[in-house]
Amino acid sequence: MFSVISTDTDSNVVTSVGQSTQQNSLTTGFISGSITVYAKASTPIQYSLAYASSGATAMQYELRVVVAGTTAPSSTGTVSSFNGRTGAVTPASGDYTAATGVIPTSTQIAGKNKIINGDMGVWQRGTSFSTSLGYGSIYTADRWKCFADSSIVLTTTQIAFDYSASPVAANAPISGYPSDYFMRLSQSGTTGGYPNISQLIEDVIPYSNQPLIVSFWAKASSAVSPYCFYQQNFGTGGSTAVNNTISFYNLTTSWQRFTFTFTPNSVVGKTIGAGSSLQISPLSFAAGTAMPSTIDIWGVQVEAGSTATQFTTATGTIQGELAACQRYYWQITGNASGITPIAAAFLSSTTTAQAYLQLPVTMRIAPTWSYSAIADIRVTWSAGTSVTSSLNQDITTPTTQSLRINTSGLTTGQGGYFLVDTGSSKYIAFSAEL
Repeated sequence: MFSVISTDTDSNVVTSVGQSTQQNSLTTGFISGSITVYAKASTPIQYSLAYASSGATAMQYELRVVVAGTTAPSSTGTVSSFNGRTGAVTPASGDYTAATGVIPTSTQIAGKNKIINGDMGVWQRGTSFSTSLGYGSIYTADRWKCFADSSIVLTTTQIAFDYSASPVAANAPISGYPSDYFMRLSQSGTTGGYPNISQLIEDVIPYSNQPLIVSFWAKASSAVSPYCFYQQNFGTGGSTAVNNTISFYNLTTSWQRFTFTFTPNSVVGKTIGAGSSLQISPLSFAAGTAMPSTIDIWGVQVEAGSTATQFTTATGTIQGELAACQRYYWQITGNASGITPIAAAFLSSTTTAQAYLQLPVTMRIAPTWSYSAIADIRVTWSAGTSVTSSLNQDITTPTTQSLRINTSGLTTGQGGYFLVDTGSSKYIAFSAEL
């Protein structure tokens, strides 16, 4: 692979990606191809490696630029620096990896990553979770489930990358995709609590009997060997789930990217029920394996094929990733400085207020709801704010909710609104998780 970076007419940086015409080896390489570059006048064109070499021959670069359909004279010369070496650079075995499959023309296409929130950027439920799960699981960062047995207290925390530190490589993965946060897991209690994190990818059928590759970055406070696994879940009333280990791997105290290829079993002959899924766990511990004090993970990606490409989120945009998360879970959280409105309300009697809530996206199924406490969800109108005696979810669909508050002292026929009371720990939420 090689790329040409240019600046187009509205000053946005554009990276054009070309394709090798011959497979690389560890000692020789040949890259060629043509890319049309659109650049405004007087804008320098930057380019990355495009070279041909064999054995001890110094690397050479060649750049051809097409302007208005005409190929400009080529620019050639000796590569002056590569991988920290300067002068007449000759290829070495660590300079590039032999191709093992076809790399897509674009490595940043939206939709290639089947993991939602792979960059750990959305945390609707909160930014820190500490609980003794007792052979159970909870959701933490959106779409991510954490599991542990009763012998440990597992803590999951949102941690910000530190780009001010030097070297940056010690504090953040170098992947061409800067990110705000990663996930940190830590534990207290006895060792061997089988902690793991996983995500359920909706619908098991499209992922059966075809090669997939899972990739992610991770590091730990001390060396340890967890493993990656997948499980095919066939949904309500479906066949028994199939669980398989993908690979064990070795974590160190530095960020590394791990990539593993696997092929889920065929679903032919299986009964598929509602809510089927492919569960991916990039981080899990075998019986008797002690988890170190902290483990950090980021940039989880599952894609078709056998060659890992550059990490991107499932949707490619911040707002798209949030909407993808909200298909499964949506939470309205209170704040410390004032109340948070939920929806406009109608006071149908002196004891009843009703509200119709439009969900921000169509959810996977009609959601169930939860809230921090009855007293945290209230109704207010011109004469004051109620003390809630009961909350009711009268109608629920994937797009709308009909909510009812029972209280006393309302003014029949007036309007008002439902609210989450003041306090950052107060919330109302709607879940359509798998």
